[in-house]
Amino acid sequence: MMESMAKSKKPYVRSLDVVRAVTIVSVIMVHSTWFTANGGGSIAAGAVLSVLHFTRESFMALTGFVLTYSLWDRPARWGRFWVKRYRLIAIPYIIWSAAYLTLSMPVWPILPYVSKLLQDLPTGAAWFHLYYLLITMQFYLLMPGFLWLIRRFQNHAGWLVGVVAVMEILLMVYDQYGLSAHPGGLNAYTGTEVWTYGLYFIIGGVMASRWPEISKWLESHSRAVLGFFVFGIMVMLGFYFGQLQGQVSRVNFADAVLQPAMVVESAAIFLALVRVGIWYQKYWRQPGIPWHARVMKRIADVSFGMYLMHPMILQGWLLLVHYWRWKPELWFLDGLTVVVLVVFSAAITGLLARTPWAPWIIGRSAIGRARTKPAEEPTWAPSNA
Repeated sequence: MMESMAKSKKPYVRSLDVVRAVTIVSVIMVHSTWFTANGGGSIAAGAVLSVLHFTRESFMALTGFVLTYSLWDRPARWGRFWVKRYRLIAIPYIIWSAAYLTLSMPVWPILPYVSKLLQDLPTGAAWFHLYYLLITMQFYLLMPGFLWLIRRFQNHAGWLVGVVAVMEILLMVYDQYGLSAHPGGLNAYTGTEVWTYGLYFIIGGVMASRWPEISKWLESHSRAVLGFFVFGIMVMLGFYFGQLQGQVSRVNFADAVLQPAMVVESAAIFLALVRVGIWYQKYWRQPGIPWHARVMKRIADVSFGMYLMHPMILQGWLLLVHYWRWKPELWFLDGLTVVVLVVFSAAITGLLARTPWAPWIIGRSAIGRARTKPAEEPTWAPSNA
């Protein structure tokens, strides 16, 4: 049994900052590669995407970890929990859904615009990346049952993860090979249903419930973590090239996010990132923090805002490239686009975080405001909720 974590102020898990930072940059790399390097029609770009597609699963594991960690030793006050969480995610979700909808249709006349917005909100269809907020809101609703499950199987965590992993793989097999156009029924809205990512929430929750024990295990088994990481990448690439069959027309199928190989790869990458984060903590303990550690921390702090706004910046950047009639090598444009999106989305989020509107736009308290309560371990969405 792990030692009790019931303390008045729990330590901040700094190792998760590496997971946040690397994952959000990887998200930006995915979207940049898709739009600038012919991600849907290039075998090389598809291979890159197949490796980078761990991001959504990583976010789910982060959310499961942080919420479990923050609630584990507290009395259940679910009304207060839901009010706080939904206030800091539902409002940004509505605002950004409305903002992105303006990219595809005019605001005036207002009635068709509002009608389309109301249609998009239940499905996250206003823009391609807003599904995550919708899933998070579903998970908040299920949190009492989820926490009960983690507690109930705390002494049999391996069995719990194993059973859910088998279910996850079967679901991914069904999704990748058993459906044609997702006509309805089970997984009708593939990717926007909370149970699609059940394994990753469970992994995060189990890790949080036994964090002192698991962090020590990760620290003392670096080779095993590295081996699992390499194995996960090889499995994903093996499935990619196997499903590709040398045909460019099969790229979108071969690098699909929701497929059996992704279960292995995303779990392996998430554990590896947590292990790197544990190693990286030594930099934050130093009196003079190195520049790369400061950058990592900065990106982690503004990761949620970066996630919300980077597609908007990407749209503007692509318009500029088209306007300039600039046609560099695709790999160069892809790399430059990643840099542009990371720098500008981080900078703009940092500016927004200093305004009183920060909670409604980027789901976090304004920087500089006085706090009367001890700081909490932030969940990924909102980043400082």
